Amino acid sequence: MLDEKYSRWRPHPWHGLSPGVEPPVKINAYIEITPFDLVKYEVDKPTGYMKVDRS
Repeated sequence: MLDEKYSRWRPHPWHGLSPGVEPPVKINAYIEITPFDLVKYEVDKPTGYMKVDRS
């Protein structure tokens, strides 16, 4: 469990998130996309996560 002060004052909303329930076999990744990114992503509808469609 995260420290209460860390949860309240964390420096960025992505900090402190769990890597998932099966690391290192399977992890959650949070991708920041720029307008000039050459990698195509799509939303996986069952999970709501973004996945790399092609690069």
